[in-house]
Amino acid sequence: MQKYRTFTGFFSYAHHDAETDPELVEAFTTALEKRVNANIANARFAIWRDAQGLRAGDKWNKKIEEEVRRSDILIVLFTPRWVESDFCRKEYSIFEEVEAGRNVGEYIVPILAREIENQEKYFTPDQRNVSVRLRERQYTHALATEFLRLSRPKRIKLIDEVADDI
Repeated sequence: MQKYRTFTGFFSYAHHDAETDPELVEAFTTALEKRVNANIANARFAIWRDAQGLRAGDKWNKKIEEEVRRSDILIVLFTPRWVESDFCRKEYSIFEEVEAGRNVGEYIVPILAREIENQEKYFTPDQRNVSVRLRERQYTHALATEFLRLSRPKRIKLIDEVADDI
């Protein structure tokens, strides 16, 4: 049996957003993983997220950092709650460091799931700094309120657009 290289994506999100819009999180984890795998040959793509990847006894901070560092791609569900989260901003900063060491392109996939601009005036300097750095990148608009109203074919089309970028 042929052994395939598995590329990994780390899914960075605020747990509040997963509780608020579980369909959105499902779309950009499970469905996205399937769409990427449908488009590639002789390799596999897997998305890691803390809700599925942590085991009893794991040292949470250490395990998360290890997974961020070994990931090929960082997928960010960009929302005000993501910016608010110290852990999410740390994941982003760690991956920026990893990405800079690769010297061959960019590997962060931001997905704008909620408008950020109206909340910026309330951000701390660190939150503002990370938000600005992330918004400098090309990102996909998948606003939760709009995405969840899309028909199934239109959702798949949007997820395919993200998959093509990966």
